[in-house]
Amino acid sequence: MSEDQTRAQRFLSAFSAIEDILSTQQNLRNTTEDWTPFSTLVHNSETLLHSHKEQLKRLAKLRNAIAHGDYRNGEPIADPREETVEQIAHIHNLLAKPPLLIDALAQSKKPRIFQPTDPISEFLSLVTQFNFSQVPVKVTKGYDLLTTNAVARWFAANYEAQTIDASVDDVLAYAESGDRLQTVNPMTTTVEAIRLFSGLADTTNEPPAALLVKGKMGESPRKLCVRSDLTLLYAQLEGAN
Repeated sequence: MSEDQTRAQRFLSAFSAIEDILSTQQNLRNTTEDWTPFSTLVHNSETLLHSHKEQLKRLAKLRNAIAHGDYRNGEPIADPREETVEQIAHIHNLLAKPPLLIDALAQSKKPRIFQPTDPISEFLSLVTQFNFSQVPVKVTKGYDLLTTNAVARWFAANYEAQTIDASVDDVLAYAESGDRLQTVNPMTTTVEAIRLFSGLADTTNEPPAALLVKGKMGESPRKLCVRSDLTLLYAQLEGAN
């Protein structure tokens, strides 16, 4: 958007760009007969947060008022507030260049990958030192998630033995179905990660408890994202409201 444009022109330009992106993502509006209402594009979008969908629905009414209102010297009389223009420009920027999950986790360290044969005492040491509650475990089929909840269930079942002489694999047997780890590629967007945690991206499986960002070919995973990171993910998407 050009800074020489009026607020109304900048608003309409951003709105039009959002429509184009959403229709392209959904492979719609390819012909004049294939015209899909903007409200449908927003509702069906998998790249918008729910809060941004609600904002766009409200802003659509303003767009109609500006576009179909009176004009003077070729410019609309109705003029949105600067904060409203910034709001829709922010949503457009998120769609045009979606923030990546790996960037939201830039300050987090590379995850320690456990092996099934590692002693559970090593995990307990990390829990004590760094307040960890879950770590990835490399298994034959990929990766499992070891959690402090699984440790608690294992300990309860083996309380009378009064020993921690067990392997990671022994404790994994006490994992619940919700202790699911899902691997994602480095180009996974933050919105995609939020959808995975919410269950919107997959209605056939229980939402994952953690996401493991894969590294390049032959490299170890780069980041671990857990549910407690959701605040961080939403913060990356914050802007004008």
